[in-house]
This record gives sequence, C-alpha cells and structure tokens, in this order.
Amino acid sequence: MEMKKLIFWPLLLTAVCNLSAKTVHILPDDFQHGPDFLEIVWKCLFVTSFVGSATFDIFFRRTIRASGDVKDKLEDSNLRAQRSKIIMKLQKNCSELGNRKGEKENKIRMLQMEVDNRYEMFRRRAAAVAE
Repeated sequence: MEMKKLIFWPLLLTAVCNLSAKTVHILPDDFQHGPDFLEIVWKCLFVTSFVGSATFDIFFRRTIRASGDVKDKLEDSNLRAQRSKIIMKLQKNCSELGNRKGEKENKIRMLQMEVDNRYEMFRRRAAAVAE
C-alpha cells in the first residue's frame, strides 16, 4: 500500500506533461476514479502540482546558483591573496637583483680603473725604457 502511494506521486507529476485519458488509468485501485479525486477537480490537481514543481525548481536553481556565487567570491579572494604574495615576492627579487647589479657594476668599474692604471704604468715604463 505504501509502495503504491510512493509510485503514485512521480507518475502524477510526469502525467502533467501528457494530459490524456490514460492518466486516470495509471492510478492504483484504492484511489477513487472519476471526474474528481478525493473531492478535488483533476485539472486543479494537475495545475497545482505543475506550479509546485516549477516553484521548487526555481527555488532549487536559485539556491544552487547563489552558493556558486559565494564559492566564486571565495575563489576570487584566494586568487587575490595569492596574486599579492606573488607580486611582493617579485618586487623583493627585483630589488635584490637591482642591488646585485649595482654591486657588479661597481666591481666592473673598479676593475676597469685597475686595468687602466696598470696600462698607464706599463706605458710609462715602456717610455722610460725607450729614453
């Protein structure tokens, strides 16, 4: 008996799509057949079940969509946090590379000055030997 009632409701909800004379014949035997069903007109029952299922569908979709929006906002905030961490690391690396570049340029200048001084000394010695 309970199983028949459980089967009845999905059949009734699917019957909203195909309103025909077969709809009444799919009911179990213990339900009253005729122009009205337990004092409710059939058309009202179909319209009410259709409106109820449509309302549930709209509510369900909006609820899922809203939870998806919250999820997207959380992902966006996580991405922003990761992006700011990456930017800070890049700025730190750039400043370190700038410092290293300055040190290497100073070292190159010092070596260039040393080479110039040694070249000048060599030229002076060569001029002194030539005299």
